[in-house]
Amino acid sequence: MPLAEPLIPLIVRIVARIAGRMITWPGSRSAVALAILAVALAGCADKHWSRPATTSAQFDSDSQNCARDATVVDKPSMLPGPHGTSYVGGGPRVATDQYRACMTARGYSYAQGGQFVGYHD
Repeated sequence: MPLAEPLIPLIVRIVARIAGRMITWPGSRSAVALAILAVALAGCADKHWSRPATTSAQFDSDSQNCARDATVVDKPSMLPGPHGTSYVGGGPRVATDQYRACMTARGYSYAQGGQFVGYHD
């Protein structure tokens, strides 16, 4: 369970209280406060994976297989310098778009409120 999930009911109560008070605030302060609240709450909308009747073990296996299948090896970049050429970066990484396509092909949906946390969710 993501850390933010238990806090959502508390955040909703706080926002409702603040929204009730904002009606009495003069013009621009209300708009600024509302914008700040919207940005703060946007961070609480975590997306995760879900699929009906799936156990954690099944998800872990599918996620690991998709991460393995989506692994690509980047070539290092060459940077010329005063003491010769340096190589920066490179190495294996999981291509997020390929990982998500693999998980979707296995019947998972990536949405707000999903039950499983996958690779770099």
